Amino acid sequence: MRNTKSWMNSWLAVALAAGCAVAVAHGATEMVDGIEWTYTVSGGVAMIDSGLWRKPAIPQSTTGAIFIPSTLGGYPVTFIGSHAFYDCSGLTSVAIPDSVTSIGYGTFEGCNGLTAVYIHDLAAWCGIRFGNSYANPLYSAHHLYLEGKELST
Repeated sequence: MRNTKSWMNSWLAVALAAGCAVAVAHGATEMVDGIEWTYTVSGGVAMIDSGLWRKPAIPQSTTGAIFIPSTLGGYPVTFIGSHAFYDCSGLTSVAIPDSVTSIGYGTFEGCNGLTAVYIHDLAAWCGIRFGNSYANPLYSAHHLYLEGKELST
């Protein structure tokens, strides 16, 4: 362990001496609209994520409509991590801000109560990278609303 720690300290010293920016992610929570959100910050952006496999980033008992915050801790939310809403079956709708560019694997897995997804910018929505089919809330919801008006094919 001592050798590993010594190596890491040496690496950090070399990186700092070379002028490299070293970004360290840190975990935090923030209460927004009565929901406690767990997130990490790295590289100047926030990622909604509990950091644990199949552990939601909000209380699993959360019910009803949720509005994903566009910022947490003053940082823009760009990524929703894997399983961030895993098994939150009481969620009925989700509003996704334009700042989100990526949604991780299985984010909405088990969210069987979802009926609607709300967005403000269709181009931003189309640009989101989804980790798999369960990452897309439309897997369960089936109804997408742009500025409150349902989109249909």
